[in-house]
Amino acid sequence: LTERYPDTETQVAARHYSQSDFEAAMKSIAFIESEAFRNKAYNITSKIFADLGAFENSYRAALEITNAYKKTQSIQYMLDRQKEESIELERSESAHD
Repeated sequence: LTERYPDTETQVAARHYSQSDFEAAMKSIAFIESEAFRNKAYNITSKIFADLGAFENSYRAALEITNAYKKTQSIQYMLDRQKEESIELERSESAHD
């Protein structure tokens, strides 16, 4: 997250902006008739929000995936990104001590 959004204010802005995008994306995806394409769209949405650090939205999108294997992969991706962000935060905090 820090490579994409180098300062905290930008991170907060990205998360705020992403909330309105999330709601719009979820509404749009619901209209996709093909289950496979709908699952793919939910997966992509989940990954985008995980990359932004908006983990709640990422998780909500992942929960909509009906294929259990793909849902698990999507949730695992989100958890991995969350862990990476946590490690980066710990390193940053220890560097300031």
